[in-house]
Amino acid sequence: LAARKLELPVVATLHLWSHTPFIVRLYDWLDALVLRFFDRVVGVSEEIATEMRQKRIPQRLIRVIRNGVDLESLVFPGNGARRQTRQELGIKEQSLVVGIVGRLTPEKGHRSFLEAARELLRRIPEAIFVIVGDGRLEEELRAHAAALGVMGAVRFAGFRQDVLCFYEAFDVLVSSSLREGTPMVLLEAMAMAKPVIATRVGGVPELVRHDETGLLVPPRDVRSLAQAIFDLLKDQARRERLARAGQRLISEEFSAKRMAQAYQEVYEEAWGGGRSVHEQTKSGRSTAWR
Repeated sequence: LAARKLELPVVATLHLWSHTPFIVRLYDWLDALVLRFFDRVVGVSEEIATEMRQKRIPQRLIRVIRNGVDLESLVFPGNGARRQTRQELGIKEQSLVVGIVGRLTPEKGHRSFLEAARELLRRIPEAIFVIVGDGRLEEELRAHAAALGVMGAVRFAGFRQDVLCFYEAFDVLVSSSLREGTPMVLLEAMAMAKPVIATRVGGVPELVRHDETGLLVPPRDVRSLAQAIFDLLKDQARRERLARAGQRLISEEFSAKRMAQAYQEVYEEAWGGGRSVHEQTKSGRSTAWR
């Protein structure tokens, strides 16, 4: 409303509509309604752009700009970070460690991660599973881990500012999400040359290309997730190949510089006229609302 009164264009970026719980679904519905009146709406993946069209946001407003990571400012921890982080969690240096990073909410699929841990521990008893993040499901997930009998092999690290040190400590990073846009966790881990396994949801397949830059599994498919983890833990050469390819992909296609350039083009397009919702005067200010 303020922008309309000031005759300024408005651009929004949609990362994800979560659809849960009810009050959030209500906000999602209001969001979709209001976004129809913006000048441009950016989705971080093609799937989100499709969902916007399904919500009747006009195609002429929609642009797709995938998230990027700033490799130049990403401070890579030294080799000591791996040892120090493992020591902090009571993990032996030679242990195989599988990690997951993200808020503890239903859409992140932590239950599948824990159930896959149970399957994997039958084949690799010495494996350790680390959960980095906090949220409203923490107690529920702790209880689930205990019920599955895997609590001894699971570490709940809570919210951490030094998440890069945890990437360094992992042998494999997992994203078991049920819904995603283009997750920054995967971008960061791949930029650090960590092999990743992710569910085939949202914009993830644009980033994790199966058996090229990582492994993809169906969401909620515990058996497939456990098998993918097993395959990577038992094949160091494959882990290294996927990690190198993933790091190269991030550098070439998912850099923050490329993302910034794309946003600049969207801002200039919205301000300069083109197919903007606003009609522009020669001075660049709009004179009418369509």
